[in-house]
Amino acid sequence: MISPQTQALDDDGSIVVAEPQYFDIFHYQWLSGNARTALSRPNSVVLTAGRARKYFGHSDPDSIIGRTIYYQDSLMVTVTGIVADWPGNSDYQFSQWISYATIPASFLKEDITLDRWDKLNRSSQVIIKLEKDVKPSQIDTQFIPFAKRHYGPKPGFTAQLKPLSGSHFHPTMGVRAERPVYRSCTR
Repeated sequence: MISPQTQALDDDGSIVVAEPQYFDIFHYQWLSGNARTALSRPNSVVLTAGRARKYFGHSDPDSIIGRTIYYQDSLMVTVTGIVADWPGNSDYQFSQWISYATIPASFLKEDITLDRWDKLNRSSQVIIKLEKDVKPSQIDTQFIPFAKRHYGPKPGFTAQLKPLSGSHFHPTMGVRAERPVYRSCTR
């Protein structure tokens, strides 16, 4: 049995490792904590209100800040933010965001390699927000030299920016949608 403060990292697809800028792209209503700083330090986690209730009962969000969760009995994280549950459908059903800074500071560095470009897997996703005057084609042209630099002269790596709004049904994403498209969650 899993106690309220001990959780498995592979529980149900609700956990994601994210940088602080994630909340600049996906706008959640913050119930407690600070969107700019909540994921800036190692061993930090942001929870949705629903996930916080599952772990800590019907506590006030402010009283959950600073509490500790252990994932797989080894990864100790501190709750640094609580956001409202996402209202509606989304392809991104995350309810637990562990700070990216946790990777090099924990056993996660064994599974998530930050210095080996040849060890990426399909579950890795990069979401970027372009400045208003930047066109996707300007970024796309940088991928070939990037791939050669990190993969060698004949890289098996290709990349192209795709709009987030079309990713659900995009044929190269390998997704066959049987549920409604998520509503816009970015500004």
